[in-house]
Amino acid sequence: MRTTLFALAALVMMTANSACSQSDPGLLADNAEPTVTLTVKVTNAVSSDHFVYLGMQDEEGNMVQQTKASLDNEIATFTFEDMPMGRYAIQVFHDENGNGDLDTGAFGIPNERYGFSNNAVANFGPPALEERLFTLDANTKVVIEL
Repeated sequence: MRTTLFALAALVMMTANSACSQSDPGLLADNAEPTVTLTVKVTNAVSSDHFVYLGMQDEEGNMVQQTKASLDNEIATFTFEDMPMGRYAIQVFHDENGNGDLDTGAFGIPNERYGFSNNAVANFGPPALEERLFTLDANTKVVIEL
């Protein structure tokens, strides 16, 4: 999985339509920073085989979450509870052949479906971090289309 996430991070460094539903953020304790729940729904997979891998970066570009989820009816859902408020960017890919890697072809172009928060478009490399950043200031649902 480490190789997969490094490949995904490399894709991002080489270079969803977000649907948000908001409610009040939760508090951990009197002096604690408020936290919220982030739900990420990844759609448009070609099958329900294998996994969707997700990498999440903060606004500085630091990787803060790396995980994978199985698919159900060509949809993968990730839920992150107790997330600090802030700006984040997400990149995902569907490991269609189950080898744990984002497979690429000529010139490093991915052979497997991938996507980014804000459904930012990859043109000759991944979209810039700023194009992928979204603000997490309430419970939020992000939809990323592969």
